[in-house]
Amino acid sequence: MRTAYTTQLRNNLNTWHERLKSAKYPQFHYVLTQVWASLTAHPVFGSLLERFEHSQPSEHTGQFPTWEVALASHLPPGSRDQRGVYYTDHDDAIAWSCRILGECVLLPNDPNCKAQDIEFEVAKIYMQPSVQAKLHEDHWRTVFLGLFVEPVFAYLTEGLENNGMILALLRRYKHKCEWFERERLDRLWRKAQSQKQEWVLKLHLYEYLHQHGLDFSIDPYADTGKPDLIACQDPNDALIADAKLVRRNPSQARRSVIDGFNQVYTYTGSYNEPFGYLIVFNTFEEDMQFIVDGSSQAIPFVEHNKKTIFLLTINIFPTPTSASKRGTLRPIITIDRNELIKSVEAGSDSAIEE
Repeated sequence: MRTAYTTQLRNNLNTWHERLKSAKYPQFHYVLTQVWASLTAHPVFGSLLERFEHSQPSEHTGQFPTWEVALASHLPPGSRDQRGVYYTDHDDAIAWSCRILGECVLLPNDPNCKAQDIEFEVAKIYMQPSVQAKLHEDHWRTVFLGLFVEPVFAYLTEGLENNGMILALLRRYKHKCEWFERERLDRLWRKAQSQKQEWVLKLHLYEYLHQHGLDFSIDPYADTGKPDLIACQDPNDALIADAKLVRRNPSQARRSVIDGFNQVYTYTGSYNEPFGYLIVFNTFEEDMQFIVDGSSQAIPFVEHNKKTIFLLTINIFPTPTSASKRGTLRPIITIDRNELIKSVEAGSDSAIEE
């Protein structure tokens, strides 16, 4: 299922990478603009890059002039002698590279700024003054590629090699639902028959994943307690994912989430998969809170016995009260790691009847 799609994504990434590496001056800037537009618009790569869209890198070494100065070809005297910014933290370095690339393609509205020279001027900041005078096209391109392009492509490649691709799609799905489809999803589950209310939301999720390249088979008659998304898949390439609809009262909602976690965890062992995903459709106005091991791409996870289960909450309460009017909301449900692990260790396979 995922292997073919991952191969296709890797081929696309390699094609864009080669285009940049082979681009010569003065076309390099225009090729970079095209490639960056393709990456940010792509459902998977765009989601992976969104992680750094609003990030603020922490401490760094060196200095960097303002963007109006750094990206203009008419740098004032002395600014080219400043050292570029360097980060020792991996994520900060990626975030800085993304910011550089994003700013480079947004050509400043300045009649004195030549588009084809932007990356050239940025590269100069990272070169010693004694070298700058001798810098020619191949040198600055190599510097710019090594400092900014290569780290970003390495990060995207890494995202394809592990679960980053799935997390990116799920994160974008959450945004899609919460920003644009709250009322539609609320009507969808309320109009369905009682026994189908959770299922219609699952189909909405699975349709989204299929539209974005994940090919799989779903058994609508899967045995109770079995995550639907693995029912008919190749056991050597299974995606362990399940969804729960929480409603009615917090006590039942808590039990449903814990049971869902137990089901997903159990099948990661059955299919020998390191990752599992539990998606929770929350119908309360208040949010849910997981106090667990950590988060990746803002999605909380629990690690246990070399398995990692991700817990994604999608809030579908229609037209929530604005934050300015409602004040601070306490979570309707708070579930900690111990509750989830206790259910797994007890071998609980109970399912809440709704």
